[in-house]
Parts: sequence; C-alpha cells; structure tokens
Amino acid sequence: DLRILKRYNKRRRTRFEHQTKLRTYLGLKSYDQLETLHLLRFVYARLLIHEERQGVLIDLCTRELASRGVVLPGSSTIERLVIRVREHVAKRLYRNLAKRLSKKQVGSLEDLLIVEGEKRKTPLEELRKPPDRISSVSLSKALDRIEAVRAVGVANVILEDVPESRLVSIAKYAQVAWAQQLAKLSRSRSQATLLVYMQHLEKSATDDALEVFDALMTSLQLRSEQKRRVERLRTIADLDASALLMRDALRLLFDQNVKDKNLRQTILSTFPEEKLLEAMSLVTEITSPVEDVEAEIWSNAITVIGRFIVKLLSTIEFDCISSAQPLIEAMNFLVKTSGQARESWGVIPTDFVPRKWRKIVLNTPVSSEPKSQTKQERAREQADQLNRPMYAVCIAHQLQQALKRREVFVARSHKYGDPRTRLLQGEAWENKRNDICRSLGLSKTASFEVQKQSDELHTAYLQILAQHNSEPCISFEADPKHKGKFVPVVPALQGIPETETYQFLERRLEERLPDIDLSELMLEVNAKTGFCD
Repeated sequence: DLRILKRYNKRRRTRFEHQTKLRTYLGLKSYDQLETLHLLRFVYARLLIHEERQGVLIDLCTRELASRGVVLPGSSTIERLVIRVREHVAKRLYRNLAKRLSKKQVGSLEDLLIVEGEKRKTPLEELRKPPDRISSVSLSKALDRIEAVRAVGVANVILEDVPESRLVSIAKYAQVAWAQQLAKLSRSRSQATLLVYMQHLEKSATDDALEVFDALMTSLQLRSEQKRRVERLRTIADLDASALLMRDALRLLFDQNVKDKNLRQTILSTFPEEKLLEAMSLVTEITSPVEDVEAEIWSNAITVIGRFIVKLLSTIEFDCISSAQPLIEAMNFLVKTSGQARESWGVIPTDFVPRKWRKIVLNTPVSSEPKSQTKQERAREQADQLNRPMYAVCIAHQLQQALKRREVFVARSHKYGDPRTRLLQGEAWENKRNDICRSLGLSKTASFEVQKQSDELHTAYLQILAQHNSEPCISFEADPKHKGKFVPVVPALQGIPETETYQFLERRLEERLPDIDLSELMLEVNAKTGFCD
C-alpha cells in the first residue's frame, strides 16, 4: 500500500532504526571517529607523496570507504576533511622548506621581488625571460642567465625528499604569479615558493641554453654546407682547366708512339713543368676524399663555435655513461687549457675524434698507426699537430649528437637530465617507503607482491585453459613465419539471431514513425518548440 509511504517521515526515529537494521543485514559499518582517523591517515599519506586535485581525493576517499564497507557520509563531510588535510600538509611543507634557508639565502630571495633603482622590472621577472633568437650572442646570454640564477645561492638546498609533483605545482604558480603576489604571501610560503622556483628556473634555463645550442649547431651545419657548395661552384672553372691539362698529359703517357725513354722529356716539352705542378696543387686543394667532406663542412663554422664553446662547457655541468667518457675528458681538457701555452697541455684526449675527422683535427692520416713513444714525447707531438679550433668544433659536434642519443646528461636539467637520478635511493626511499606503500595499497615486502601477481596470473591461466577445453573458442595454429611457434586464432563472432518478439517490435516502431524528410521534421519540431529562435 503506497499510501503508507506518506507517513514514513513523520516519525524521525524510524529512519535511524531502519539504517541500523540495514547496516546489520548488509554487514556495513557506520562512519565514526575511528573511520575518520583512518581516512585522515589515508589522505595525509596520499598528499605526502603526490599533489592531487581536490576532486580526485574526494573520489579516492569514497572508494576507500566503500572498500572498507563503511556507510558513506555526506559529500560535504568528506570535502571538509580533504580541504583541512590539504591546508595542513601545504603549511607543513612551506615551513619545512623555509627552515632549510640561511639568513643570506632568505635575503637573496627577497631581493628578487624588489625593483632596483630606475628599472621597471624586478630581478625575478628579468630572469624569467627566455632566449628569443638562435645565435652565438643569444647562447652567451642564455649562459649568463644560468649564472645569474645560480648567483642567488639556493641551488644546493636539498629538495629530493619533496614529491616531484608538489615541486612542479609550486613552480607553476610562481611562473605565472606577479612579484607583488609572491610578496603578499605568508613569509614561509613566499620563501618556499621562491626556493622551489629558483631551482626549477635553473633547470629550465639550462634546457633553454641547450636548445639554443642544438638549433645553432643545426643552422651552422646548413650554412656551412651551403657555403661549401658556393665555394665549389666558384672554383669549378679552375678545376676544369687543371683537369683538362692533366688529361692531356695522361694521353701522352699512354700514347704507344712515344717511346719509354723519351716519355718524361716529351711530356715536359709539351706541357711546362710549372703548369703541371700548379694544376696538381690546385686539384689537391679543391678536391677532397669522400670521408673528409663532413669535417670540411664544419671547418666553415670555426669562428662561430669558438665564441661560445668554452663558456658552454664551463657553465653547464655534464655527466655521461661509460661509452661517452672520452668525450667528457676532451671537454674538460678544452676548458682547462683555455688560454694556456701548448707546452703545458699534457696528453690530449683524442679517443673521441671520429676516424673521418682525424686528418683535419690531428693533422695525421686516417690510417696512421700509433708509435712507441714516451708520454712526454707523445704529448709534445700531439700539441704540435693538434688543430685546436677544429678540435673545439669536433667537441661541439660530438656533444650535440651525444645529447640526442642520451649518452651525455646534464645534472640540473628537465629535458636533458638523467632519469635514473630522479628515483628515491637508500635512506630517502626507506623514509618514504611506508607512506608510498600505504597510499598505493601495496605491501612493504616485494616478495609478497610478486607472489600475489604470480598467483593471479596462474589463476587466469587455469581459467583460460578450462574455458578452452570446454568450449574451444580459441585455437592454436603453427606460425608460418616462425617454425616451432604457435599463434592463437580467434574466430569471428557469430551474430545472435533475431527473436520473433524483436522483429514484431521493430515492425511496430516502423509503422508508428512518420515517413517524412529531415527538413520537414525540423520545421515541425520548430513549430512546436521554437528551438531555432
């Protein structure tokens, strides 16, 4: 009798009595102080390792309560709890970061928000500006920007224990906020925000400088190739004349009418010796072997690369894998010996020089074998033979390629950094281990999780095997491409036959639908609703 439902809300206790009976019948728990404490720990653990949006946390809390068999409270209750924990974690993080700064570092950060003299921008806004051109001058300014960021003096403050997502969110806010907005924040939050942002800015400034370096090297290669083609076209007439002269001399060489005794005298009497030597020298100068083309192309970029290469290598700290260690040694050697006399160079690292570059860089033939010399004799001979400008160009070219192949890393960089260093190691991992495992719902013992995954995989395998034996919907056939291997074959799904009731319903629907055009239907609906207005 539905009329009884109207009297249901008149007695207030009835609802609570029914809730108790329903919880008991379904085996659910009420949301009490103990569940509130558990939910607080859950949200707190999530926020300690990751910066998550409020809506995501509310959904996670709802799922956590449902998995524990708890009757869900009102949405505003969970929302207030999430907001309270987020504010608490944020304030705790700001205070923790601010305590890591010395008085000198605090003063340097606060000076970033003050306009100096007659300038119109604060130092922070000037440091934000990235390079906007591809040139050696722009690259030099980008390197000066890195030095200016480091001069603030907060690069060595340790932030590895702070979750990466929290650092990113703080840096994003500082990137778009005005200096006046950062100054109005609480003292601890302002200091923490500037600390995180300056470390982030150093990495992004390093990325900007390396991107300018990569683009500049690419443009130099294109311009050098074009310059070489122009030079080749300019000397093509002289090359043709010299080649024709040498061709005529070779004709006499293979002329059967000329005796061997008089061959040299005949050639020199027909073609003057000076002209032959001049033609041979010109051909040698203009032409080059195929393997030397790349080094010759880059030789046109010596002047530009020489302007920035030493400053680039001394400003940015590079690291590498074992295969690129010779390149790092050459880079350190180039910086160390900049401005020094050749006598003090010592042994020159040359293992990184490609085989095609050795003739130009080291002034040695490609197929030359190492001689048995003492260390001092070898160092003196290398210093005399080394073409230092081309040595620097070779280092710049190999560095660009190594950065692309991820063989060389940059310690403070987002794009070119070593991804292995971002993983928690040692004591830092042990301190965060409990919180991370609790938030992810995993055990602290790796063997337990591996065994759990193995059991699930084995159970799934047995289920599929039982289904395959009872109903062979999957068959295994020999792979024609690989002998001894089998591949699963799944037949096409068969359509379910239409029942009589479905066919009857479809006929009735078609009879009821009007047979009109779409335009007429739209006009009719518009006449009733006026949706076009």
